[in-house]
Amino acid sequence: MKIFEHKGYTYKKHIATGGQGEIHLLERDSQFFIAKIFPHISADNFRLLKHIQEIHAPNVPEIYDIFNHNDNTIIIRDYIQGHTLYEEIKSNGVMTLDRALFIILKICVTLKTFHNIKPNPIIYRDLKPENIMVSNDGDIFLIDFGISRYHKYESTRDTVLAGTRGYTAPEVMAGMQSDNRSDIYSVGLIFYEMLTSKNLLVSPFQIRPVNESNESIPRWVDKIIAKATNINIAMRYRDINELSDTLEKSKKHGNRILRKIIFSIALIVVITASVFGIQYLNRRRIQEPTDNFYNIVADLTFDNIEDFSRMELVGQKIDSGEIQEVDFPSLIQNSVYTLKCQTIMNNKLNQGTFFHTRIRSGDIDMPGPLFFLSILPQIDNIAAYNIPFTNREVIRSEIVNDYGYFSKEANGFPIIAEHRWMDIIVYLDETGETLRYFVFDAEDEEHISYGGIKVLEEWIGSEYNIELNVPFEYWEDEMGMGAPITEVELVRFGNGSFIGYLSDNIPAYHRFQDQIHEFLDQDIEFISQNQFTEHGY
Repeated sequence: MKIFEHKGYTYKKHIATGGQGEIHLLERDSQFFIAKIFPHISADNFRLLKHIQEIHAPNVPEIYDIFNHNDNTIIIRDYIQGHTLYEEIKSNGVMTLDRALFIILKICVTLKTFHNIKPNPIIYRDLKPENIMVSNDGDIFLIDFGISRYHKYESTRDTVLAGTRGYTAPEVMAGMQSDNRSDIYSVGLIFYEMLTSKNLLVSPFQIRPVNESNESIPRWVDKIIAKATNINIAMRYRDINELSDTLEKSKKHGNRILRKIIFSIALIVVITASVFGIQYLNRRRIQEPTDNFYNIVADLTFDNIEDFSRMELVGQKIDSGEIQEVDFPSLIQNSVYTLKCQTIMNNKLNQGTFFHTRIRSGDIDMPGPLFFLSILPQIDNIAAYNIPFTNREVIRSEIVNDYGYFSKEANGFPIIAEHRWMDIIVYLDETGETLRYFVFDAEDEEHISYGGIKVLEEWIGSEYNIELNVPFEYWEDEMGMGAPITEVELVRFGNGSFIGYLSDNIPAYHRFQDQIHEFLDQDIEFISQNQFTEHGY
């Protein structure tokens, strides 16, 4: 073609023709180039492509020339010897997590550059495996910016609808304006496709748990993909930096840090009295309840390998009316065991750490205590911070020590009710002086309850055990019936960014983040001894 000869290139061959133009191979000074020819674009889009040329974004082939010729616009860029991501997935099937993370993080680096442009970020809009090149040297490149656009905050719609079915975010397909979160949606789908070799264009036409296709993939990957590809744009990662940071952190800790507890070892079982356990432990003989009390799902992850390695689960079991030691492996079936009294985690809650559990009560049509979560400072005296969960009652918490107790109703609303999952997170702040808890209604995400205490002076510097209790004596002795089953899922024992964890794992956080931040910044008043009610122990 004479236009290329005029610019000093030697025309080599036609490579492909697609829906948006033709691709040709050129040569100059023993170097190969790609020329893409497509219909004449608007002045705004031409300025955008020139802008992309000028910023030299990472993982983008160098653009050497952009010009209009006759009724076409032509881009000349570096030729990348290699293959597309589409071809790699088609040829090799599912990828390892390390490989998929390597590629997706490269894409994130490129999008950071475009999304952080001021005052108007550049939105790529057409992320798909066909537009990602893998060079023969293993580098990753994002190509084809033909339908990219500036995000204009004053607009509500894209001027021209564009994208690829199966990869484009639903708000864009509905005619709304694309923004950085629209690209995040596409990133999530590509991450999913690399790990499963499936996309939304093939059966079952939806995102399924990744380990159905790739058993080596940990569960946290599903959470990241689900958040990135949420149909509700407000529920996705707020920007590419947050997504990238989450992926980097997960990659760093990986197999070394994020561990599941494998309950295939004999665990130390000790009969230990808690504030709520003193009465029945002293009795020694207790009538065997008629029902199982609660199931604990053993799927707990840790942020620190040290926390995992020192894990001990201390429990109690009633057999023929006697409290006996428990052989845990014999109780576990499919990662679930049934416990009839209490469980204590001997991992210590200390400064800057949190514990996340999830509970759901069974069939019960009357008020009554279903479950106690107790935080026990490791001191010589009787001491506990207890959060009782009582059916159909607003949540309260209480401090108990050897001279009395202090009770306080939580802020917010959640009422524990049958068949409803509740997320419970307890957090000891960085100073070690304040314990706070949050309870989220996981069913409709419309309610939150929260509270906390300034720890007592003698507790400062202490570490804390976490104890789970079933109040079976109330149902057996007071009500004359077997206790209702309460399901308990152990989720996370962690540290690091508490707000980041809530944002990534608790959907209701985004609805209530102003209240949560205000409470975390609030200085909780110290409770003096004269505010306690004597309990007479």
